[in-house]
Amino acid sequence: MKKLWKILLALSLFLMPVFWAEAAGNLSDQAKLLSSTEKQIVETELSKMDEKYDVHMMIVTANTIPGGNIGTYANRYLDNNLKGKNGNMVLMISMGSREWYISTDNAMRKKITDEKGIQQLANDMVPSMSRGNYYEAFRKYISASDKLLAYYAKEGRPYVQKSTLDYAAYPLIVILSLLVGMAVRSHLISKMKNLDFSYNASSYLVPGSFKLSGAKDIFLFMNISRIRKPRQPRVTLSSRDGSHGGGGGRF
Repeated sequence: MKKLWKILLALSLFLMPVFWAEAAGNLSDQAKLLSSTEKQIVETELSKMDEKYDVHMMIVTANTIPGGNIGTYANRYLDNNLKGKNGNMVLMISMGSREWYISTDNAMRKKITDEKGIQQLANDMVPSMSRGNYYEAFRKYISASDKLLAYYAKEGRPYVQKSTLDYAAYPLIVILSLLVGMAVRSHLISKMKNLDFSYNASSYLVPGSFKLSGAKDIFLFMNISRIRKPRQPRVTLSSRDGSHGGGGGRF
């Protein structure tokens, strides 16, 4: 009898993703993070992404993940339930362990790369998730995915955010700065009326015209403010293999 129960439990865990997918379409909010109105909006936006790029995207939230490994479970969930022609991707959220994981198949992996692509999605959505605003996080995730997929559709290669400053331009910038500095210095010197160089200001005073009768330093106040430097979310958890890309982390 115990053996039979183990078989039934294993079968239920295997079929659970299928049941969720059939009931939820593009969104399965088992953890109840969204209101009914928010669910409808997120579901609609995901469906539009599917139609626009002929892919299949899902968001799944759960209180606990069967087996405990969110990456492995996300990969299996993707294989069992997502059937997009040009790529599949699922965002899995585990509230119990406060973990997130994005699993992609090899077609989507070309469009949203494991390192740069997943990191950009994390940068957009994880801060909102950390604040408990899951509706905002999911919409930012969809918007960022739209940007990456649109770029690939147009350029035929994955989008990689470039630095706003080309490092090859550093030498030219340094040279131009020196030339501008020298020009400004020469202009200021030419306007000066001093005839002789002096090491202190006493030379500019008329003897006997200034007398210091007293001196006192008074400390008024000091204001110190600290601003925490924003950090990029760390994409650390991984269950990548020959058939799956992606990555995840904590929030």
